[in-house]
Amino acid sequence: MYLNKATVAIIGRENVGKSSLFNRLTEENSAMVSAVAGTTRDRKFGEVLWRGQNFWLIDTAGYDLIPDNNIKKGALEQISLAIDEADLLLFVVDSQVGLNPMDRDIANLAKKSKKPVILVANKSDNQSLRFEAELFGKLGLGDVWPVSASNGSGTGDLLDQVVKQIAKLKLSNDANERTSKYLKLAFLGQPNVGKSSIINGILKEKRLVVSEQAHTTREPNSIYFNYKKQDFELIDTAGIRRGKNSPVELEEKSIERSLDAIHKSHIAILVLDASQPINKQDLHLAGIANDHYKGLILVMNKWDQVPNKDAKIIYKFTKEIHATFAFMKWVPIIFTSATKDVRLKSILDTALKIQQERRKKIPNGELHLFLLSCLRKNPPPYLKNPHIREFEQAHTNPPTFTLVAKNKKWIHFSYLRYIENQLRERYGFEGTPIKFIKKQTK
Repeated sequence: MYLNKATVAIIGRENVGKSSLFNRLTEENSAMVSAVAGTTRDRKFGEVLWRGQNFWLIDTAGYDLIPDNNIKKGALEQISLAIDEADLLLFVVDSQVGLNPMDRDIANLAKKSKKPVILVANKSDNQSLRFEAELFGKLGLGDVWPVSASNGSGTGDLLDQVVKQIAKLKLSNDANERTSKYLKLAFLGQPNVGKSSIINGILKEKRLVVSEQAHTTREPNSIYFNYKKQDFELIDTAGIRRGKNSPVELEEKSIERSLDAIHKSHIAILVLDASQPINKQDLHLAGIANDHYKGLILVMNKWDQVPNKDAKIIYKFTKEIHATFAFMKWVPIIFTSATKDVRLKSILDTALKIQQERRKKIPNGELHLFLLSCLRKNPPPYLKNPHIREFEQAHTNPPTFTLVAKNKKWIHFSYLRYIENQLRERYGFEGTPIKFIKKQTK
């Protein structure tokens, strides 16, 4: 499922700085860091490139021997899966706190896995703490590598050791395989619409923690997946909602990162609960994707919970959805059930089609004839004649068109909408916004 290269998993108890180390080694701020215990819940993947070696790094939740709720049990299952799929373990301990009884339990778990382990003493911010780190040698896992994720000291030596271990294991060394070629899909929507369940269903594994509790997912989580020879990055996001009461700080941070995930994606997958009415927040999220010229798919999940279904029900739903999302009738709609595994792969098939639509390039000569046809079919009002001189496609992904007129202010938005509708009627562009740039002749 994952690309063929080494996988390194970070494990350890809560609040030892695993996510901070993950961010430091991946050189990204993708893992959310908080003093709140249990902030990380799912397995979070990132790429590391060091001295020509490219490998996966997995951030995991803090280990808890006695999980007292379903979310903690799910997080514990994610840790076990990370250990199983890893080629190498980074066991992180806290130099400032010292040896903890739970560290011994986790050390035993690491030994039982029979995977090679590098013992990392984080928060070794000064010479005294680096000396204290040596006490972790009692865990019987070999040399201790003191580092400080906060200031980066010792991380270069740690990465050298990781690369050395990977070389011993004779694993993949593909330094050129980067995520820039991935088709990035951001799954967004309100809490409990089934975003994580859909991704788990696509992957055919319990990749993400699922719970009825709102905001089980706290941070965007990228899952790398290959389907029909295309590499995908599936980005699970926290549920986004607007309530009367202001959300707590951690929830605010989750929502902020979810919105950022939309900006970084190519296509937004807006997941709705088919058993519930569409509301303003759903329209708001669709508008964000549209404003940033992202491809968009509407997924009506929990289709199995819709009562009294008959042969005409999908047509009726589609008509109502198009009426609600009147400003984007070009968006494809997929009716799914994550729990029943209904039409989940259709999301990926539709995304592949949208990717082709976003890359579509129309020759300028053909566009010139197209514009003449539009002007003949529906000439602009005489007093507002835009005097369009040129019409060309400037870019793809998203499809971007330039209109040049004697005065760009004369090109009214209603006439642009007409041209857009004609473009879609002739050339498709399903699932993607079309961008127009107005220019003025000298």
